[in-house]
Amino acid sequence: MVSNMCDLTILVDYRGAFYSSTKNVRTLCSMDVARLQSRFSERGWNAKVVEFPDVDHREEWQRRVVLYQSAEDPGLEYKSYIEDVVLGLSLAGAHLVPGFPYLRAHHNKVFMAILQRASGIPEANTLSTKCFGTYEDFRERAVDYPVVAKTASGAGSKGVALLHDENSAVRILRRMSRCRPSIRTIRELSKRLIRKDYVAYSLRPRKFLLQEFIPSLTHDYKVLVYGDRVFVVRREVRNNDFRASGSGKVSWPRELPPGLLDFAWKLFQGFDVPHASFDIADCQGQLHLLEMQFVQFGPLTLEGSDFHWRRHDDEWTLVESQVELERTLVNGVTAYATKKGWFSSTDEIKEGAERS
Repeated sequence: MVSNMCDLTILVDYRGAFYSSTKNVRTLCSMDVARLQSRFSERGWNAKVVEFPDVDHREEWQRRVVLYQSAEDPGLEYKSYIEDVVLGLSLAGAHLVPGFPYLRAHHNKVFMAILQRASGIPEANTLSTKCFGTYEDFRERAVDYPVVAKTASGAGSKGVALLHDENSAVRILRRMSRCRPSIRTIRELSKRLIRKDYVAYSLRPRKFLLQEFIPSLTHDYKVLVYGDRVFVVRREVRNNDFRASGSGKVSWPRELPPGLLDFAWKLFQGFDVPHASFDIADCQGQLHLLEMQFVQFGPLTLEGSDFHWRRHDDEWTLVESQVELERTLVNGVTAYATKKGWFSSTDEIKEGAERS
């Protein structure tokens, strides 16, 4: 049912930050929140900015749209708090943008892999993955080497390693899955010494995943999608390494591998989101989804580009112009809300898109 009230709540963190930008605001790696609110208002939304502690779940949230910030703090304690607030809003009937599973997948590569497999999207499942909750889980199962190991959290290739064989896997995964020693560790070790036939708890319960390795990969592509607009950057792998993320070797190509845009578009259409970030590998003409994000991903691919691609009537057009990050996000969210039946002003969408 289409609502005549286009109420939107933008949830920002304790620093007043929302998502990220390379054009920092007061040293914050954040979008310009005042501009974002203004751009939403231009499109007909009744947009207000709220901090997480000020959310009252007792209020009427039915059919209200909520766009929220996430976090990548050490230990993900603050992100856990954000998840509590956002999940509560979902239970109260709010329209989350994007839905809660996509927040859960942010900075959580294990759930990201689960989300890929559960999606049923063929393009999202060309590589095999296995997820583990403890080191002991891994030791009890057969693995085909070489394989790429990833901790659940981490960015810029941090927490990513190549396992060549079982010896390297044991060495790396023992370290990767280990939690910081605590009083519980001492007690657990004592119980193992004292109690006969004691069934031990794991001292390495840090989750991780193993992903099929693509040999001889020289680069990958970061593809950002906002509504009907696509931005692409090519990333070369690091010297004497297999990882491209965080290498700093980036370029904005106008000539793309055949099918890359369509591959990214099928992924985007398969997930229920207004915007997305995909890491895509091109291996001798075969495309593979490496990672994805739907909340608070880096916008360098957009902000550093003088052009982008736009989809219209199932065709791609190269558009030679820079765009504003905040306006581009607003256009994508507005189109998404209209598609979902939350926002009725299709004329506003067209008008706003033309101004971008």
